[in-house]
Amino acid sequence: MEKKEILSFFTSSDYEITRSLLNNVIDKSFQIAIKYLHYNQARISKLLSKEKLTLKDVAIDCIAGLFVKENNSEVISIQQTFNNWKPEITTEDDCIYFLNKVVANRVEQHIFKLYKEEDPFFSKLLDSVNYLVRTNGLYKIHFLGKTFITETDLEIFEKSFISTDEFEKIPSILFQNKKSLLEDLFSYLKNETVFNTAIPLNELINRLKHINFSDFLVNEFVSNEYKKIEVNEMIDEGLRTAIEKLFSSYVEKGKLDREEGKAFESALREMANDLSDGGINPGLDKYLSPYIFELIEEDYQAKYHNILEYLLKVMKNNIALKLTNNE
Repeated sequence: MEKKEILSFFTSSDYEITRSLLNNVIDKSFQIAIKYLHYNQARISKLLSKEKLTLKDVAIDCIAGLFVKENNSEVISIQQTFNNWKPEITTEDDCIYFLNKVVANRVEQHIFKLYKEEDPFFSKLLDSVNYLVRTNGLYKIHFLGKTFITETDLEIFEKSFISTDEFEKIPSILFQNKKSLLEDLFSYLKNETVFNTAIPLNELINRLKHINFSDFLVNEFVSNEYKKIEVNEMIDEGLRTAIEKLFSSYVEKGKLDREEGKAFESALREMANDLSDGGINPGLDKYLSPYIFELIEEDYQAKYHNILEYLLKVMKNNIALKLTNNE
């Protein structure tokens, strides 16, 4: 690839852009996306396994939107972003930096989208943390495929970033006060650790889930006032809705017999327990197989998978609706 082929793509007129220039940018974007996804492979492996996706599949999904025209525009999305970028990009190195930033942001957005679709509690907490970031004038930066909350938009750091294991060691008391949550964590990182003052967003959401969604009420901080949500009741209601759908749409209509209905009910109860404790495990057959004698993979896929997947969706959609109604 010639030295300025990436920059040439963005600075050329539409009629000057060759298929070769476009393909180079698409390929470079794809390679960047794959790199960031590799950094996140352990984090997203459960999602990939459940949806039977490869890193290549996800990388393509991440960058596809960059190369379409939006809102009747004459230029594709990534060109619009380039034209609006400040400061103006004039060198190939700056252009590569720009492309890395844009693609990394798309990858992170897509990962969080997958999490939000999979876990309504993760979705709600993510919205709440994003609200705190906006209202406190904070920033989100991307580094090695991860998103961090920072007090500055500068990306030059002299120290290392806190690891997942070290973040888990932060005292739970620091996560209890929603109003001062980020301030307390910044203070701890500055004064009690040797790490950068940067809060890993994904790890923060997971800590909030495990601390606040365990056995009792959750204080939401989406608006100026605190709203209490009884999470266990919400999960129970989602479970009840799924079980009602199970019997009304499948058992009573003869699509499943009574024994199969009881097995599905037991599997749904196991799913509800896991949902309240961090999320559904990949391989839904593992929930059903203990309750159906000698269930093999082929029979599960042919007879039960679509039903179980649909009932899980009913349960999660009901929970998501209740979370929205409690805003």
